[in-house]
Amino acid sequence: MFQGRTVLLLPLIIGLAGVVKSQGYTSSPSVKTPATINLGETLRNDFLKFSTQNIKGTPFLNDSFLYSDIWLYDNKSYSLKTRLNLITQKLHFLNEAGSELTTTGESVKKVTFFSDTSSHNSLGSLTFSCGYPEINGNSYYTFYQQMNDGKVILLKHLTKVLITHAAAPTMPVYKEFVEGEIYYIYNSGNSNIQKLKKTKDFVLNFLTEKRKAVQNFIDSTNINLKHELDLLKLLEYYNSLN
Repeated sequence: MFQGRTVLLLPLIIGLAGVVKSQGYTSSPSVKTPATINLGETLRNDFLKFSTQNIKGTPFLNDSFLYSDIWLYDNKSYSLKTRLNLITQKLHFLNEAGSELTTTGESVKKVTFFSDTSSHNSLGSLTFSCGYPEINGNSYYTFYQQMNDGKVILLKHLTKVLITHAAAPTMPVYKEFVEGEIYYIYNSGNSNIQKLKKTKDFVLNFLTEKRKAVQNFIDSTNINLKHELDLLKLLEYYNSLN
């Protein structure tokens, strides 16, 4: 209902990025000659009508266009300003003329957003990737926040829904974008993806190839699997065993 309609495929002329290191991923070597790729589609901003309605919040992960590195399925990489619409699962970006275009996980397999809106800054970043098996209505082209690298990775599916709030008789009804999150765990070795249960039994069964070592690590470190950082420490250890 909220997806902007796309009407015309345009070529986007942008330069290939230099060698970029982002959460363990290294891009292809830089190319000085600009490359023309059919990446974006023109945007009819139907969803921007929300700005004239009584709606709070945003459908985007971040309203601002952030400096980003993107990788296509042929492993070519580009640097440009983007923002991710969590409802439509479309990546919005600006071309050299300043026009807003969109693309999806059908073209882009990975994007890293940098926290600084004024420069290409690696001090803070978030990486989103797609290409995972279908699960719970999520498709191969659904973007997940990728929490780590390795054979087994933790994925966070960020969602936004538009809800209507009942108001007092003297107050107008208003709508609001509300964010939610669901964790998944993915094993690239057997292409197994499951909704995460933060329990010892679930984790041991998912990491069954090294069950004894995982059991010993949990017991010896006394980690709490309900905490994201502790779970990431466990996955870092598990991935080091392979």
